[in-house]
Amino acid sequence: MKLNQTLEAIAKGIGLGLVALLSLETVLAPQTPQWWQFVVYFGFLLFGLLAFLGWAAADMIRQGHRIRGRLLPFGLFLLLENPGLVHAGVLAGLLGGAITLVVAAGWTWWHVPAAVAGGTVLGLLFAVFQFLPNRWLRGGTILLLAAAAATGIFYFLRMHPDLLGPEREQFLALSLLLGIPVMYLLTLAGQAEETEVEIGCMCVALALALAFLVPPTAALVAILAPIAIYVLYTYRVMRSLQVLKHTLRGLSYNNLRQHRDALLAYRRALELDPKNHWAREGRWRVHLDMDFSQVIHDTATMALVDLDLCLDRAKELLVQPRPSPEMLNEATKLLDLVVSQRPGMQAAVQYWRAVALTHGRDFDAAAEQLRSVLDDAKWEPGDPYRQAVLVPCWQLALMQHSEIRKRVGKPLLENEGRRLDAMAVVERYLRENPSDAAAL
Repeated sequence: MKLNQTLEAIAKGIGLGLVALLSLETVLAPQTPQWWQFVVYFGFLLFGLLAFLGWAAADMIRQGHRIRGRLLPFGLFLLLENPGLVHAGVLAGLLGGAITLVVAAGWTWWHVPAAVAGGTVLGLLFAVFQFLPNRWLRGGTILLLAAAAATGIFYFLRMHPDLLGPEREQFLALSLLLGIPVMYLLTLAGQAEETEVEIGCMCVALALALAFLVPPTAALVAILAPIAIYVLYTYRVMRSLQVLKHTLRGLSYNNLRQHRDALLAYRRALELDPKNHWAREGRWRVHLDMDFSQVIHDTATMALVDLDLCLDRAKELLVQPRPSPEMLNEATKLLDLVVSQRPGMQAAVQYWRAVALTHGRDFDAAAEQLRSVLDDAKWEPGDPYRQAVLVPCWQLALMQHSEIRKRVGKPLLENEGRRLDAMAVVERYLRENPSDAAAL
């Protein structure tokens, strides 16, 4: 994974280098830049991106994927699922545009390989910052470096007024602004998580563009606006976008039935935001969509299945006053999964299965499950999962449904030994939970 992250960082660096090449030629080209040069440069970029994504789209359609009018979701899906093709398309387009302008506009030819080489070095620096573990250290360092870079470049150009005239300043600002969405596109499509590095580079470009666009009386705007955007984005927005990106990627993987990759994506989203509703629901959807008869022997995938969360999810569904048939089916499927992978949880699963069957009005089957849990002879003494559900089992048998009470509770209480067992269970529970009178 670190190798892939490093390669992506290098691709971003080369992309930034090729975008910076346009700004460099705006300053250094012997002839004043023209609008058509921008059209050619970014036209090649767009053509390269669409060509590579078109190839990916055609391949997916051949595999049976149907768009059904959902062009925007399908386009986002292509971006997220084909990071290599997105990077290749953007870089190929920029390189093609640069070579064309070397011929057509008189750009200096060796600036092109220099931009690629410089971008590679910059990408390696990106990779180094990606692996800094401390978020605050990384964010503060990037902020200082970005501020220093923007200030240094601006004052260098101001100290050499012969390099820029008013028209070149406008074209330079435009080239910097157009580079921002290119950088963000490369960041969005990447497998690696976005860091402060990318937004730092974009804020440098924004600061320089504003410095050349705003009048001297508004120079403070060019300084404070990028800093405010950087701080707000990195500490308020970026984490939410990271979660959204992983969640969307998990959804895409699940649609392709790549369940292991989907679980990994959702797990990372929940690591970033444990309470995120869409990530939690998406993760459960993967569990429901998996055919466990096919993946049961795939140890890598099964290791990602969270059985405790599966049981919790089943509980959430079954404690509803009137769960729908779909909710009951979902809960039953989760219970089957839990007991198949962790037989030691059999008692807890049988209790919740009895609850599900009671909701489904299959009272005989529910009674059978409940009697099994309450039968001491079938269990090892001190089974923790059974001990945890004994009180709820007696509550269900005696108080929560008349049909279950008729089939289980009353017959058991007619036996003096079982009556004493019930009293012992309640007494033990109250000793351990003296403030909870629910067992009474």
